[in-house]
Amino acid sequence: MNGTTLAMDIGGTCIKSGLVDASGNVRSLENTVLPISSTSSATEIITAFSEPAKNHAGCFDSVAICMPGPLHYPTGFSQMTHKFPPLYGKNLETLLKDSCKTLQKMRISFFHDTCSFLIGEHWKGTVTGCQNCIGITLGTGIGVAAIVNNRLLVTESGCPSSEVSVWNRPFRNGRVEQFISSEAIIKQYQILSDRKDSTLTVKQIVDLARNKNRHALEALKQYALNLDEVLCEPVIAIQPEAVVFGGQIAKAMDLLQEHILFKLIQSNITARISTSHLEDKASLIGVAKLANTTP
Repeated sequence: MNGTTLAMDIGGTCIKSGLVDASGNVRSLENTVLPISSTSSATEIITAFSEPAKNHAGCFDSVAICMPGPLHYPTGFSQMTHKFPPLYGKNLETLLKDSCKTLQKMRISFFHDTCSFLIGEHWKGTVTGCQNCIGITLGTGIGVAAIVNNRLLVTESGCPSSEVSVWNRPFRNGRVEQFISSEAIIKQYQILSDRKDSTLTVKQIVDLARNKNRHALEALKQYALNLDEVLCEPVIAIQPEAVVFGGQIAKAMDLLQEHILFKLIQSNITARISTSHLEDKASLIGVAKLANTTP
């Protein structure tokens, strides 16, 4: 095994996993839909979380998990109420070890998903060599993390620092993630098009936009303008050399970028803007790096 880490990126709907060696190479990359629903119990959720470990038993020495917060990452206690609510207040490491024999004697580390993404990009991706940079993940919600003077800015609980964490900040008549999320894009498109299809996805809206559908283009434009406004404060605070975007919605950056850059350009921000080329591998590489360099 020679220092191989089972890296897992647990999102709201799927788990990305892979075996990462000491040089940051990823093999056995998998993307598995979580077989859980809003009514799933804590046992059902943890069973789903432990599947990659069962599938790769005997192939790794340690486990590194990244997932969205709020979570107390050093101890593994979940503080989430909006995602996986049955896990609230529970120790995820204990639950995983109880659920899977393979994990019982393993070291399991937990880190924030956007922090992991940025560390992966800083080690092997588009912001390698930058002393000051920002990573932004766009998907179910929004995550923002920063490196300043080659140091990841995090709180004592392992979350992105207050200078850059935006997901729950007040915005317009609500909170940021009410306006910058996959749900916000779908809702905006439904309002504009008067289409009430409950199975509609962001990917379908992006495909419509690429075919010049005006309602889809406008929904993405509104999302991007909101994103531009929200990002101004953390980007101005950090003054990064580079900003890298990742996540499923970032794959539509060609449709978003001109609107995202408007207020940033007005603020004389000259950071290099890029989209991750590592894609799903970035967070896995990053969380493995964090697990093997954090005491």
